[in-house]
Amino acid sequence: MPEFDQELTRTYQILGKIGSGGGGTIYKAYHKNLEKEVVLKRIHSGLLKNNIRTEVDILKNLKSPYLPQVFDFLQVDGAVYTVMDYIPGQSLKEVLQEKTEFSQSRVIKWMDQLCQAVEQLHTQNPPIIHGDIKPANIMLTPKDDICLIDFNISGDFQDSDILGFTPGYAAPEQMKSVEQRLARLKEKREAPGSVQDAAVTMPVGSDQDATVTMPAESGDSAAGSSGAETEQKTFRITIDERSDIYSIGATAYHLLTGQCPDKDEVKPIWEVNPSLEDSLAYLVMKCLNKDPAGRYQSVRELHQAVLNVHQSGKAYKRLKVRQLIIRLALAAGTVGFAALAGLGYLQMQRERQDAYLSYVDQMDAARQAQDYDLADGYYRQAIALYPDGPEAALEMVRTLYQQKRYEDVLEFVSRSVINVVTDETCLGNIYYLYGNSYFELGEYEAAEEVFRQAIAYAPDNALLYRDHAITLAKLNRAEEAETQLNMAVQLLLGNDSIYYTQGEINGAQGNWQEALADFRTCIETTEDDYMKMRAYLMCNTAMEQGAGTLEDQAALLEEARGQLPMEYQNAVLEELAQVYIDLSNVSGDASYDMKAVEVFTGIVNNGWGIYSTYNNIAVLYQKNQMYSEEKDILDEMLRLFGENYNTYKRLAFMEAGAQMQAANEEREYHTFAEYYENAVALYEEQLANNQTDLEMTTLQELYQQAVDGGWLEAR
Repeated sequence: MPEFDQELTRTYQILGKIGSGGGGTIYKAYHKNLEKEVVLKRIHSGLLKNNIRTEVDILKNLKSPYLPQVFDFLQVDGAVYTVMDYIPGQSLKEVLQEKTEFSQSRVIKWMDQLCQAVEQLHTQNPPIIHGDIKPANIMLTPKDDICLIDFNISGDFQDSDILGFTPGYAAPEQMKSVEQRLARLKEKREAPGSVQDAAVTMPVGSDQDATVTMPAESGDSAAGSSGAETEQKTFRITIDERSDIYSIGATAYHLLTGQCPDKDEVKPIWEVNPSLEDSLAYLVMKCLNKDPAGRYQSVRELHQAVLNVHQSGKAYKRLKVRQLIIRLALAAGTVGFAALAGLGYLQMQRERQDAYLSYVDQMDAARQAQDYDLADGYYRQAIALYPDGPEAALEMVRTLYQQKRYEDVLEFVSRSVINVVTDETCLGNIYYLYGNSYFELGEYEAAEEVFRQAIAYAPDNALLYRDHAITLAKLNRAEEAETQLNMAVQLLLGNDSIYYTQGEINGAQGNWQEALADFRTCIETTEDDYMKMRAYLMCNTAMEQGAGTLEDQAALLEEARGQLPMEYQNAVLEELAQVYIDLSNVSGDASYDMKAVEVFTGIVNNGWGIYSTYNNIAVLYQKNQMYSEEKDILDEMLRLFGENYNTYKRLAFMEAGAQMQAANEEREYHTFAEYYENAVALYEEQLANNQTDLEMTTLQELYQQAVDGGWLEAR
């Protein structure tokens, strides 16, 4: 171990060298003032830059239980050190070397934590790319949590340049960049007059840091070195966030199979470990796609896939379908001519299956693009090939559910799925959406029954237990809900879902203050905008039940309005408008009515306006005697929705109100009479449906007053 400057040893007791790599040499030390163990990383001199202080300041702001805390950096006697937490435990590389096998649920838990850590790095401005995620850089703590270490401190964040790589874990584009640089180096070394005293090597191995070096060019030597000396300079490999995603997948692959992925051609994970759950196998192989465009495009997207791993895996499922068809076709073949016929049949079946799966894929893409007519067309083409195809049925349910056509989901499942689809994986996913459709329609008893069936098909899906628990809470069956929530927790349900579900259970028990706290915590912890929207609405419900005031509700919903993306705001805005109306009625402050109008107008501008939205605006304008504005809205209602007795009723009330503001001798009620007569005629037409309206009685009284006052002749 080298000698250390006295300035350094006054604060730190150096306990020993931990290791070294492309970025620097790492030492374990004891911080005498803090009385805790830390890590000192001495950065290679060739990597130092003017903005190192800025970069360390960025890293100091990182707050994650799955990243070590960066404390500071030191400049001592020409050397630069970074100081960070020492993480006790073993690296996952060391655990793997002990031939330890990991359960799928345990690996999913670590992937969840790893995604949270990497997302912290990627969401900095500029992003921090780790560049060397692998088991050796992941510590397993005594609490069985992971901590990602050795993230990039001295790399150029702005250009995403990374110091080195590890074959097997590095993304193909990372390896290709190195090959290109090596080729350029070779050309440079072989050029006349080039320096020949430093070999260019790329070590290979299952878990070997591969650092590429080259002779320093003129002017690159370290301060204090002689002119005859040539400093070794580390190459930097430009990558992006998707390269880290590849490395996360490679790490998961190793944990699930005991084998590091081959650096040239990754063997499908299901061939190495056939016992893997389909969805998990699909997730890992998607991360390991050679083409960055074929991977998850952000760690946040990958994280959501990890949290919902039981609902994905469609591509791997399809592979199994193909293999099954091949096996069946081969089993049907015989020798000689029969064998040839069987091979022809096999080819036909494979082509038919490929066409079917292609239609399902295109249906999925059309649904995600919200081109629902196109999705329906692909569905019809798919079932023309396989009328009982489970993938097509699942995709149709997803398409209907995404459009919030919940009644159509119920009808489709009862007609085209029950007693037709037999694939249990698809049935589990279909019944999940089937149960949620009943839930969205408020039919909680039916939803509860369907969720029970769904769990029978997919007993390892934490989200099913969560939604079953929420449904039981809605039915005031809190004890059963607690049992299902506990099952979901055992299946590694996310913390946001746990808090949300516990809030529902507390609400069912009348503990609205506790429920409010649970929903608030859900909002603070979740990254799922849909769940955040639901939690905001349930916070509002808790306040309605006594856990807050109308003013609290307004503040909460305005917060939600600012936090949620537009597509999740509609229900929040409807609740907010009603709260402002209630505040107006309680306080007598008309400004709240205008706030409600502004909210309703926002709903219209977002494209969500329906008849009742416009009608509410008209009523508020009439209440505040803003007749000109009311007339504009009512005319727009006639244009958009056609003739309706209610619209003419509102126009009649508006005209009556306007005339009452004029002097007696200036009042003119003929326009009022026209609106009144249209309202009465249309109202009488719909009375066959027994839709009575007390406001029509009030309108008739106004008409009679106009007649009695001599402004109209009785008709």
